[in-house]
Amino acid sequence: KNNVDTQVEEKIPVNLKLEITREPNSAVVSADNMKVFYRGLRNPTSVSIPGVASNTIIPSSSNAKFVKVGNGWGAVPTSDFSIQSMKVSVSGVLNGKRKQFDGGEFRILEPPPGEGSVKVNDNYYKPTENVPKKYLANGMITGNKPADFLYDFIIEVTSFDIKVGSSPSKKVTGNTPRSNKQAVADVNSAGRGTIVRISNIKANAKDGDFVNPNYIVKDFIVILE
Repeated sequence: KNNVDTQVEEKIPVNLKLEITREPNSAVVSADNMKVFYRGLRNPTSVSIPGVASNTIIPSSSNAKFVKVGNGWGAVPTSDFSIQSMKVSVSGVLNGKRKQFDGGEFRILEPPPGEGSVKVNDNYYKPTENVPKKYLANGMITGNKPADFLYDFIIEVTSFDIKVGSSPSKKVTGNTPRSNKQAVADVNSAGRGTIVRISNIKANAKDGDFVNPNYIVKDFIVILE
């Protein structure tokens, strides 16, 4: 640039700081809930690779499948109970080429079982609580997630066994004792203070269109009043 006064060309010092980012050699994978993947659930998962556009990222594992859930991913571990961990691989496009990145290894755990209860309208009769006969006979057997288990799914009971006092256990298909007339008769004929045991509860864990048909709900008892 010419000097304004002398019109003589002169150099202008330029002070530039350049930052060079090294090419990443690993992906960033995190389980959003409690840092593990639970079997039978669609685990919300965030996946990213530094410097790689999110719309090019695809996670995979030989011991799980990944499905898109909103802006993130859901990790669904294998149903093989003998497999206790899964290694994640992530591919993404970097500098115009698709590359594979190591996403780390994660434990596979069984989800905590639901707490059994009898639902009548918006009220829940929990284990060892007293329940009126008509409420038990017509109520809905259900399961509640543990309070600190933040996964978003609905527990839907599909069958259970009911044993009223010393009467033989009755198998019920569905989620209410009234589906079995003999079970209702047992409830109606029992005296106050009779212990009723609900066991062998089969249930679905429903997360949108994703269903785990083998979710466990704990056995429980209630007391007739």
